[in-house]
Amino acid sequence: ANTQAEGLLQEGDVITKISGEKIENNGKIFKSDNLRFNFLHYIDMHQLGDTLVIDIVRKGKAKQIDFPLRDVIKMDYVFDQDPRYLIYGGYVFVATKITEGCLSAEEYKKSIHKDKKDQVRITKVLPSFSSTGTHDIAPMTIDKVNGQQFNSFEDFYCLLSTATTPIILLQDEAGFNLAIDRKVAVSEHKTILERYRIHKSQSKEVDQWEKAGSCSKRNL
Repeated sequence: ANTQAEGLLQEGDVITKISGEKIENNGKIFKSDNLRFNFLHYIDMHQLGDTLVIDIVRKGKAKQIDFPLRDVIKMDYVFDQDPRYLIYGGYVFVATKITEGCLSAEEYKKSIHKDKKDQVRITKVLPSFSSTGTHDIAPMTIDKVNGQQFNSFEDFYCLLSTATTPIILLQDEAGFNLAIDRKVAVSEHKTILERYRIHKSQSKEVDQWEKAGSCSKRNL
């Protein structure tokens, strides 16, 4: 869904050749006994604007498809970018942009997370009173804050920073709940930073949201 392959390739298609090069059952293209390439190499050899010729077998019949390369494939890896993070209650939260997965159009329509921009994970637990007994939960992907889902890192930050409940519940997609005592987390925040020699508890974008008071303007 939402890619240049939609409408050209179908579920169940078996790709047998790319640009005339035969693909073996293990996804390799054999040039000789000692020279083998992953089939993706022959896609990488093309440029935007080129047309890739793909041989497939669809429902038992051989077929050839012209596949125009119109879009740049989005990568999961991000380079030369400062980390997006927030430290709260001894938990280090790191946000990463979500790239489009390989979904069929039908799956995409049914996806409850298609509007989600960022994934927020606990990547490290700094020992403290508020994190006692939870040192082994990382990595944990957060799905809800106090029962509310969020679509962006800013949404997550606002839900966390404006919470007024004594206990903040963070839930993953499997339904596991992590409870944080809000008063304890706030009271020992400075001590945690000093203990672990952490100069900044949040990334620049969080500083900007805080300075602009953006959470008070949002309807979450």
